[in-house]
Amino acid sequence: ALVQNVARTSLVTCFVPILLVGGVVTAYNKWNKATDTVEEKFRLYFALALALYPSGRLLQWVETFAPLWLGGHIVGFASFFTWTLYTESDLMRSDRELEQARGAARQAA
Repeated sequence: ALVQNVARTSLVTCFVPILLVGGVVTAYNKWNKATDTVEEKFRLYFALALALYPSGRLLQWVETFAPLWLGGHIVGFASFFTWTLYTESDLMRSDRELEQARGAARQAA
């Protein structure tokens, strides 16, 4: 049972962000750029609001299939941000800081 829960949790932890976050954000950006008028924006937002109801049903199925998936996400995000802070990664720096560092490196060369 433990191996089954670990396998299910890892599958869900992998595919839920890819499909829901990546897919939904990509589709929203594409559709949002294609709309210009207030009426078109209203139709887009209304359709997105209606799409939330079936996605809630999907997440209920995911919760039944892999009950530990949310905990996996929490642990994953916490460890990711802890590591990026510990290593002082560029992901945690602003664009201005990165440009200043790049300019200083060019002047030194």
